Amino acid sequence: MEKVLVSFRVDKFKKQQAERLCKELGMNLSTLLNVLLTKSISCGRIPFEVDDSRFDLNKFLEFGKECANKCNAPYMSYEEVSELVREERNKK
Repeated sequence: MEKVLVSFRVDKFKKQQAERLCKELGMNLSTLLNVLLTKSISCGRIPFEVDDSRFDLNKFLEFGKECANKCNAPYMSYEEVSELVREERNKK
C-alpha cells in the first residue's frame, strides 16, 4: 500500500508527552497515529469520547469550512453532516 506524508502542527509539550507515552508502549508517534486512524475508520467514529467542554464542534466545522473555501474544496455543513448521521441511525 502506498504511504503518504501527513503533516500537522501540535504544541511542542504535547508532542513530547505523546512521544514519551509511545516509548513506554513500545511504539513511535507514527505507529500511534496509524493505530488511531485505523481504529477510527473501522468503527466509523472517534474511538473515544470527546469532552465537549474543551472541544467546540461548531467552531471546528467553521474552521474546516474556511479551509475548504480557501482551497476551493467541497465541504458539508454541520446540518448536512447531522442529517446524514440521523439517516444512518434510522437505518439500524
